[in-house]
Amino acid sequence: FLSYTSNAYLGRMVEMILADDKKPLHLEKRYETDMAEGLKMMALEGHGIAFLPESAVPREVKGKLLARADGNQPGWEVEMDIRLYRERPTGGRPGKPIVARLWNYLAEQSEAAAPAKRKPATK
Repeated sequence: FLSYTSNAYLGRMVEMILADDKKPLHLEKRYETDMAEGLKMMALEGHGIAFLPESAVPREVKGKLLARADGNQPGWEVEMDIRLYRERPTGGRPGKPIVARLWNYLAEQSEAAAPAKRKPATK
């Protein structure tokens, strides 16, 4: 199969999926890279199967260039939370202005994209 390198975060996630599977898969690694795009290109060229983030393949799945090999069965996928962090500014360390501008922009975008919160009913 087309694999991530062992030091790649997604590689550790795939190892977790394979270790949790009820029936062990006997997969032989044919290619390794630390980038999902590299695995996607190899899969598109027919070199094997690859565990890829869903966000990396919407056009290819819609265009029927790639298909899920698991038949949409649970157990061969994992959900991840990816969060944004930065240094917490203090009086002694105010932080870099460009980071503050980016943080404020992302906060505004996040608020605009969030669903409107329901107000509590009043009597």
